[in-house]
Amino acid sequence: MVSHVLLLRVKDDEPDRYEVAFEAKGYLPLSVPVLETVLVHIDELREKIVRGPDAQGLSGVILTSKRAVEAWCEAIRSLAETSQADWRTVPFYVVGGATATAASQIRAAVPSMVHLAPAENQVRGGADAGTAERLAEIGRHFPGMLAAGGVALETLEVYRTTGSSRFRDDLGAALEKAPVDGREWGWVVYFAPSVAAFVTPILEEVFRLDAFKVAVIGPTTASFLRDTLNVRVDVVPPKPTPDALCSAVVAFDEIA
Repeated sequence: MVSHVLLLRVKDDEPDRYEVAFEAKGYLPLSVPVLETVLVHIDELREKIVRGPDAQGLSGVILTSKRAVEAWCEAIRSLAETSQADWRTVPFYVVGGATATAASQIRAAVPSMVHLAPAENQVRGGADAGTAERLAEIGRHFPGMLAAGGVALETLEVYRTTGSSRFRDDLGAALEKAPVDGREWGWVVYFAPSVAAFVTPILEEVFRLDAFKVAVIGPTTASFLRDTLNVRVDVVPPKPTPDALCSAVVAFDEIA
């Protein structure tokens, strides 16, 4: 019997790395978007970009996701006229490989104002910085860590996420390819605590709790599921990568 894998996330690209990894092992992966994102405080971000790093005493920028990169691009595009500010010598620290790729493409997205984008050699971190889950894990301590090193942190929220108003419909459409027939259906994979809080009550309307096994991308999400939602977690991969996640699921199924 084919084992299904419900990936509670938006595909990064085509082909999606997680889907490819699971398909290679004989699983049927289904990706369903669970969150909606809206950009916020673009006017304030635009003002900061126009003023430039020197006038504000800024020695670096931290971009926590592709959405933050989108906000930076949108702020530049919304300029009524160009700015004399120059951000090309400022390091942009990013979280995750996808964010690094997006940050490196800002110059191409705003070709007439490349001086407001990071230079290619100033995009730092990438895959080595871990994932958004890792950032959330250290988020409580981050300002103190920087302060201990003599660095002041100024934060600006540039996007906000909420549960997708289309999740029920999108989940129903995905399950048409893999109907729930009362037997063990397969796996559900969670990628963030915020996702877990939103989707779990909906999933429990569709599945029996014993109809699926649960995998998570990292320990923060695992703790939230266990401690807050009282949901059993079967697999936590050693690394937050598609191959590590798939290998952990395969290993669990082989001994189950």
